[in-house]
Amino acid sequence: MAELMSELCEKGVELIWKQCNEALFPQGLEYLKEAAEKGDAEALFFLGHCCSWGDGSVGFNDKKAYEYYLAGAQAGSIRCVLGAARAGQYDDRMKRASRYSLNESFELVAEAAKRGDAFSAYQIAEAFFYEDVYEILPKSERWAGHCFKWYEEAGEGGIVKAMRKAGSFCFSGTYTLKNEKRGLYWAEKAAASGDAWGLLHMGLYTLERQEFEAAFAYFYAASCQGDETSPFYLGELYMNGLGIEQDFPQAAACFEEAARHENREALLRLGELYSEETFRDDEKAYYWYSRAYGCGKKEAGLALARFCLAPGEHRDLQKAESLLTEYASEDNHWADQKEACLLLGQMYEGQTEGMPETDWNRAVEYYERGAAQGSEMCKERLGRLYFEGETVVQDYDRAFLFLQECREKGLLQDALPLAFLYQNGYGCEKDERKAAELYLEAANKEKNKDAYYELGKLYERGEQIPQDLEQAVDYYRQAALYGHDGARKCLSHFKRNFFGKWKRVR
Repeated sequence: MAELMSELCEKGVELIWKQCNEALFPQGLEYLKEAAEKGDAEALFFLGHCCSWGDGSVGFNDKKAYEYYLAGAQAGSIRCVLGAARAGQYDDRMKRASRYSLNESFELVAEAAKRGDAFSAYQIAEAFFYEDVYEILPKSERWAGHCFKWYEEAGEGGIVKAMRKAGSFCFSGTYTLKNEKRGLYWAEKAAASGDAWGLLHMGLYTLERQEFEAAFAYFYAASCQGDETSPFYLGELYMNGLGIEQDFPQAAACFEEAARHENREALLRLGELYSEETFRDDEKAYYWYSRAYGCGKKEAGLALARFCLAPGEHRDLQKAESLLTEYASEDNHWADQKEACLLLGQMYEGQTEGMPETDWNRAVEYYERGAAQGSEMCKERLGRLYFEGETVVQDYDRAFLFLQECREKGLLQDALPLAFLYQNGYGCEKDERKAAELYLEAANKEKNKDAYYELGKLYERGEQIPQDLEQAVDYYRQAALYGHDGARKCLSHFKRNFFGKWKRVR
């Protein structure tokens, strides 16, 4: 307002506090210096404020700030005393030299704020928030929450830092009711002024709405403004080709930038990125997963364990066991444990070359835990173990339960054990039709000689499915072709009759 500051001073305020393009800050400072030289006492306050808080990209200089505040207070600035108090520089010398007391300065700035001066509203908000003036206020007025309405007033007047504070309070429910819609209002206003906080929050908002192109634009702008969180989200978008063409090198660059700012999630993403088949680099993947794990991202433990199990320089079964045990522990609240349970089960069962000894009890324990969490591979392995009854007590009921669950989800790898259970009614009601279906599946899929042989037996006997000696002989021939001795013996008991039909002979 004209009564508070000169036109030159107003121009300086516009360029430093109402927009975020740093290239314009020097011009704003020139306006303030010129205004101060022409006798505008309030310009001295703004110059001091820049030195106190680094505004206008001038850096921090307490000595220079004090000189500006002192000169402004002597010249009659209504803001300088309040500004010096905010900076912790309102000392006895300034009290003696100032035209206004702290109480008078607060009242005059508050009056200016009520008349609509945006920066005055911002000063009053800061004074309440940081409790700078509590000593001069009655107890009934000493509440930091009074700052909220003044931050909103200042934000409506274009002060970007005030928009940021008001929006943050709305998002968090601090000094006001939690209001995401109102928070987004302030984020959008701040973003329009080029503020990194506003750009980040608008990026998060549009990302949640799957407006990927808009999200990319916001995150990119926020990153250019120095926001340290946005590079991570840019990496996510580049990695997945959302809102921008998929670009793994760019994704890696963004994640590395985020990692430099101690973003632990970025360390994990770099490990995942270098594990991608088209961008694979095992050394880099191992390095980033190790960094992530070392920084507390326990999710990286499973990937590291895979490296320790694989042939190569990182193979270390003891380390793999330790990582997988931690990952599969009941204290794991960070990730799905199914694969860790499966790998531990395989290690203790002896499927991992180099394990010193098998431990069937522990293998079954981890398979059971993996199965309870939905691992179909653990279920199938348990089904097979209970079916065979060699290393655990044979239990056809449990074998059928696990194998049938895998079958229902279309994930059964080996149909033979389940077919045998159906064929003989072990753990279930006898059903030769289902057995035949499963044997045929194994025969067609794997050219399994046992499956062909059992199909031959089913069609030869003809109990629950119609007897068909033509089919039986055909399946026995297939089994014999793949090396089944029993099928060869069975074939020796068949010959064609006068009419060319197969019949069984002794």
